[in-house]
Order: sequence, then C-alpha cells, then structure tokens
Amino acid sequence: MLMATSLAQKLGPCAFNPLLSSIEERLIIVTDSESQNNHDESTSWIETAVVVLTGISGLLATYLHVLTSHSSFTGCWRTLLGHFKSLLKFNVLDINTAVFKALTKILSNANTKAVSQAQLDGNSIDLAWELWSNDPPLASTKVSGLNSNNQNFLISFVSSLQELYRLMKDDIDFERTQRILLLLKDAVRQADVASYSADIEYLTTLQSQVLDALKLIRTDIGGVPAAIIIQLADFATLAFQSHEIVQPEKQK
Repeated sequence: MLMATSLAQKLGPCAFNPLLSSIEERLIIVTDSESQNNHDESTSWIETAVVVLTGISGLLATYLHVLTSHSSFTGCWRTLLGHFKSLLKFNVLDINTAVFKALTKILSNANTKAVSQAQLDGNSIDLAWELWSNDPPLASTKVSGLNSNNQNFLISFVSSLQELYRLMKDDIDFERTQRILLLLKDAVRQADVASYSADIEYLTTLQSQVLDALKLIRTDIGGVPAAIIIQLADFATLAFQSHEIVQPEKQK
C-alpha cells in the first residue's frame, strides 16, 4: 500500500490525461466512419474506452486523498473532466455509462469522514457540476453491443447526482435545484421502454433512483418545496401519456 501511494505521489494527478487524449483521438477516427469494414474496430475502441475509464476511475478514487494534496490537482481535474465531456460527445451508450460511473466512483471518495480523506474544493465541485448539468446526452442515439436499452446509462447518470449533491448540498441554490429537477424529469422521459415488465405496479431501478435523488434535495430553500411537488405531479401523469409523448425528442 505504501508503495502504491508513493507511486501515486510520483505520477501526480495529470498522469492519466495523455492516455485519455489518445483514446479520444482514436475514437474520433473509428466512429466518424460509417463503413461496415470499420465496425469491428469501432466496437473494439469503444470497449477499450470503457476499460480505460473504469481503470482510471478506480485508481483516482483509491488515491484521491494523495492526488488532491498535489498543487496541480485543480488544473488536472479540469482537464480530466474536459476529457469526460469530450467522450460524452460521441453519444455512445457504453461510453456515456462508463463516464458517469467513473464520476460517481471518484466523487464517492471525496470529502468523507475518513481519517485520510480527500478534499475537493468548491471550484473542483463546480467543475463536476458543469459536467453533470450542462447538456448531458440523455437521448443518446449511438449504441454499442447488442443492448440498445439506455436504462443503465440513465441509472449511472442519476447515481452520480447522489454523490455530487452530497458535495454541493451546503451551497445549493434554487436555480441549480431547478436544473436538477429538469434533468431528472428528462431522464425518466427519455428512458427506453423495456421489452417486458415483471409487474407494472413496481418501479423500475431508474425510477427508484430518481425518487431517492428527490429525497436528497433540500426543502429549506425558497421555492424548492413547490417545485418538488410540481415535479412529482408531473411524474404521476407519465403513466397516462403515450410513449411518443413521453419521448418527444427520441428518433423513431
């Protein structure tokens, strides 16, 4: 453990950014082409991106307490989240899912009550908020693999909010709360309908995650209680709307 911590200190928080840059460059090449000949290569690089994101997030989360103490952390964190944003622009479900799982993993180890806790400052938290809230690809159209259902992606998106909200709860305001409610509504509306349902009286995993996220929202902020009630009322009406109305922006 001491050797690994020493290695993290020597590498510094910027060590992983060149790797993400190379992945991005290759993804641009293989995903821009529509030819069938490049399908296997595109799938391979998408899988590589997912593996890299999973590995990087695990390392960053484990040694976040070391990396945040480095003087260059804030700049490197900005660059890392910039890479995450660029990867989201590919609109590939598997990559989108991996990005928000990575964000969740990293944030889960920040500002905890652990003895050797990692401290994210306000600027770093704001950068994470920008990634989460600024036009996330909730209506992704490109897929990889055989599973085109976007439920896993939307679950990872909502799960990341739970960690992010924990970090920004003390400084949250009405405008950001409104943005959260809007994106949660969009996540529910954009969710693909499953090919089967065990019981229509039970919530899906995504719906349960959204309700759990709503429970986290502070209600001691002016206007927020009314906004939450309106949002819950809107959710209640979804069951009576057709699939085309619920998902107006999705391509048929």
